[in-house]
Amino acid sequence: MTMCQKNIQASPDQYISGWYDSVKHEKNNNPPSCLIVSVVSVPDGSNMTSLQAEEARFAQMKDNLTGKLHELQDSYKRLQNETLIITFQKELLSSGLRDCEANLTRVKDLLATIQGNPKECNADTKPCSPGWEFYNGSCYFFSNDKRTWEQSQYACIRDGGHLVIVESQQEQEFIIQKFVRNTDFDNSPWIGLTDKKQEGVWVWMDNTTLDDSIKFWDPNIETFSSRPEPNDWDPGEDCARMGQRCSSRIKCWFDYACDKPCRRICESRAVCERPAATS
Repeated sequence: MTMCQKNIQASPDQYISGWYDSVKHEKNNNPPSCLIVSVVSVPDGSNMTSLQAEEARFAQMKDNLTGKLHELQDSYKRLQNETLIITFQKELLSSGLRDCEANLTRVKDLLATIQGNPKECNADTKPCSPGWEFYNGSCYFFSNDKRTWEQSQYACIRDGGHLVIVESQQEQEFIIQKFVRNTDFDNSPWIGLTDKKQEGVWVWMDNTTLDDSIKFWDPNIETFSSRPEPNDWDPGEDCARMGQRCSSRIKCWFDYACDKPCRRICESRAVCERPAATS
């Protein structure tokens, strides 16, 4: 009897049903002439393991990429902050550069005036910066803001000058008339006079000692203290102000604590126009 093989691919249910029908048929008929070989399609265990490994690998890749994304986002935020800081520093440097250029221009103009043959200064030639008042070859500025004596000196230097140095009675009278005639105690300004280095030895900003013939200390004849200025009424009164009683007398300087904020009078050399060059 010839044997034959028949390959059947089926699901388990189909396989069982088919096998039962085949056995029943063979029982009722002739002995089997064919050997039925059934192949049931079932999942391969090795393939399942491979799929699980791939899934785990992709999950790990996702975690790695998510971590990289967070790192990039953090780096971007840091770069944004650094950019803001650099931009702010650039603006500060640009502002400082503009101030330096302005000061350099003033110095060059002043040097040209000194070395050349300048035209005579007067108010019509506009030798002072806006907000400054011209008098006898100098420019004067009376501030609205209040600073300590040292801070006031720095502010005057920044603006191209120094705290005022009074060198004559005429200059004292001009300052009183222009700035401080009606000034009360709270608004009395600093002048460039101090005895911080040596008590009782008053010197100007240019390190020249106060001339006894050109000084305008308040005699305090109407006050309860009866102590003429400078009198060191409070500790640290090593800097000079003017204006408290300038409405009634030319002598109106008084000493005051240097660390207290007050207004200031700045002075600078007037920069006059030079005459046109002649051929």
